[in-house]
Amino acid sequence: MDTEWDPTIYSSWNQHCPLWNSGVSSLTFCPTANIMAVSDWDNTITCYKYTESNDELDEIGYRKHNRAALSCCWDKSGNNIFSGGCDNIINVWN
Repeated sequence: MDTEWDPTIYSSWNQHCPLWNSGVSSLTFCPTANIMAVSDWDNTITCYKYTESNDELDEIGYRKHNRAALSCCWDKSGNNIFSGGCDNIINVWN
């Protein structure tokens, strides 16, 4: 995967995939795959796989905090996501 920002690809996501209803608090890209993790004010951390051939994001899974999810990031291996939220809990998801 090319690590340079390509605005022609990413600018079309909102047009094709209106995924977020309550507001994104953060997003992070997996270092080893075309996967994006999104933390949201609706308490969720959701993972989406980006498929270049059809320029779409497909939901592949989610986890919930007890209150708004404020932040998320991947570990270096791309196997775990760390998240924190208004419930004062840091979670590790794999």
